[in-house]
Amino acid sequence: MANHIGEPPIRTQANNAWSGRVTEVPIEFMRALKVREPLPCSVSGSSNVTFTLLGSVTRPAVLWHHDGIHFIRKNITYTWTNTSNNILDANGADATDTDSVLGVWYMYLNEDGDTLKPSQTAPDFVEDDHQCGYLGHPGTSRAEPWVYVGPMICTTAATPAFSAMTKIGFLWLITEVNAVITTAWAAPTNLTLYIPQLAKHGLKVVGAAETGTGGNIKLSGHTTSALWEVEGAVVETTASNVALQTAHLPFTMTPNDTTSPIYGEATPIGDVHITGFYDVV
Repeated sequence: MANHIGEPPIRTQANNAWSGRVTEVPIEFMRALKVREPLPCSVSGSSNVTFTLLGSVTRPAVLWHHDGIHFIRKNITYTWTNTSNNILDANGADATDTDSVLGVWYMYLNEDGDTLKPSQTAPDFVEDDHQCGYLGHPGTSRAEPWVYVGPMICTTAATPAFSAMTKIGFLWLITEVNAVITTAWAAPTNLTLYIPQLAKHGLKVVGAAETGTGGNIKLSGHTTSALWEVEGAVVETTASNVALQTAHLPFTMTPNDTTSPIYGEATPIGDVHITGFYDVV
């Protein structure tokens, strides 16, 4: 229900959605104007098994969902157990997971704004009934629209247990993850378990690079060594003088959305320390 400029406003509240005075601006255009406020979320509980979309009357969680904008005014929570968990499979259909699986889980909110479900499938552009897209579960077997609201990172499957995470604005700070950067241009294999596949939507990784005496380190989201994004160098060549320099080469960079999100090389062998990432919601 809507009305045109000049008519009395109509205000209703249903399913956490809003209706009021509007203009005849196309929905497609409105959807392209992203909500500027980051979604308030938290990861908490024993073994960090609880994800909460933090909605309230004083600060609602505002997001596009399906064919309109929603205001979530209460906390929506999902908690993992080691017995049975309701999830979405790769096709978006309802499924059950006994405990969890190592790596990134993407949390999705249903159309009514009252239920969260995780999926290992990353969100993508989803077109709704009005040819207006949103960042949601791309599976074609979903019973209803599911919009992406944030990630969790499973570190122990059978328990299950998840990485400690805290969100400040768009930035998620996570338990530090370290990986070796060798002298040949290559991708550390374990980082795919900790970096959401959202780079094409704007995700960036933050952390620090480390190398040794007189060393150099380069990092990139590209497979080609000539196209690097981050470079750090230790100019000092006396080993006893480089302790502080090797520990602090901070960076912010764009990974890629494959199973090898970061490539790099270091001389001598170095390390990359991932401490967080900027989410896209």
